[in-house]
Amino acid sequence: MRIESVVLICFLASACTQPNAGLRAPVTLPRIGTDSSSETVPRDVSTVSTRDPALSGDSNAVPQLTPVTDAVVNETDALEAVNKLKDQQGEAALAQLTPGDTLLTRVQYLYAQLLLGEPGVVAQLEQLSVKLPDNPIVWRLMGHAQDVLGDREDALSSTRRAYELDAPGGFATCPTLPVYLAGLLVSVESTVGEGVRMLRQELADGHFPGAAALRLLDLFREQERHDEALLCLNQAIERTEGNIRDGLELQAAIVLMEVGRFEESSTRLEAMLESETHHRDAEMWYVRAKLFARDYPRVVSLIDTYLVRPDLGEQDRETYIETRKQAVRALDTGARLVSTFEFAALIRGGKDLDSRLRALKTMATRSGPDAAGFKVEDARLAVFIAFRTEEPTLRAEALRLGIAVFEDPGQVLLEGLRDPDAFVRGMAAALVSELDPRPTSLEA
Repeated sequence: MRIESVVLICFLASACTQPNAGLRAPVTLPRIGTDSSSETVPRDVSTVSTRDPALSGDSNAVPQLTPVTDAVVNETDALEAVNKLKDQQGEAALAQLTPGDTLLTRVQYLYAQLLLGEPGVVAQLEQLSVKLPDNPIVWRLMGHAQDVLGDREDALSSTRRAYELDAPGGFATCPTLPVYLAGLLVSVESTVGEGVRMLRQELADGHFPGAAALRLLDLFREQERHDEALLCLNQAIERTEGNIRDGLELQAAIVLMEVGRFEESSTRLEAMLESETHHRDAEMWYVRAKLFARDYPRVVSLIDTYLVRPDLGEQDRETYIETRKQAVRALDTGARLVSTFEFAALIRGGKDLDSRLRALKTMATRSGPDAAGFKVEDARLAVFIAFRTEEPTLRAEALRLGIAVFEDPGQVLLEGLRDPDAFVRGMAAALVSELDPRPTSLEA
């Protein structure tokens, strides 16, 4: 069995309960580097300057660095050292790095500059690629930098070049390249199929089956293909162990919960909790599974055990206290807490159209003590699910509710304008004109 050398952080609540209600969700890719302390983190363009001279054409702003000679520099030595430095000493330590006159120090310096949001990184990498056109680490970092700056087309081109250069050696220089390239591919509509094939191959016999499974999970959640997501997770679980396996097990339990299979989810979480080194988040999700399954006495008992822990974080403590109040209220009054996931299941496949419409409206507008949602954006999830059903009436109602509920309805309008049904498209077009001059992200 191959063991992955990165610890992948799970998507958890935000991934399964707050999907993008409109366009394709942002791609989540492995952080550069392959050390065991690495994590999977979402690309965050808000922390990086977009004043890169390579995009603005301001070549005068690009420092002319001293040339370096070609050398074999692998991803771990060149980049993970920078990740560790940032984790251990903060961004101030990154600012102390200098370009040096070796390829190793030059790549470390440019990666640090990228993490700090400094301009000119892409342009400097372009200079380096002219001198070292066949070095995969240069193209690997350039692709990452271009993606951070939002230039997906060039990022794909650079990453493909790195892939072509490193593939003959079995990706000895850049081990994460197959998963990284596949992640970029599935984020672009025209190359989704190619990316999925690459991820499935990585899942079957690659070095990073966990990372591949999580990227497929992200995609299949968006497409409402939960059974396929579970298959991918189970396949990756067979090929991993340790923290990575625990994270994948937790994701599988959450997917089961998403589709209303609370008992199966509880069983899986119970098995995780038997290990002394289990994933800490498994405890919170086990409480949620029991709450959704309406085992209120067990919820109270579990929370009372967890609340006495001295190392319990303040946010977790607040969540447990609020959850305990809900369970006690249900025990005292005989109330029936209805989980977000139950409403979601009704929208997907209620007994008739009327019941599905009622579930959609209730989930999109409900609030109060009977809503066991754990701060979930119920309206966004409801609209997201409805737009992925085959029922035009549900999609039209989701469009109407989205316009009424969301502060910025631009994503919902885009869903409507792209709908395969002419009635829904016409409704969206009419709503666009009615909303003017209300500002939306659609204008961008």
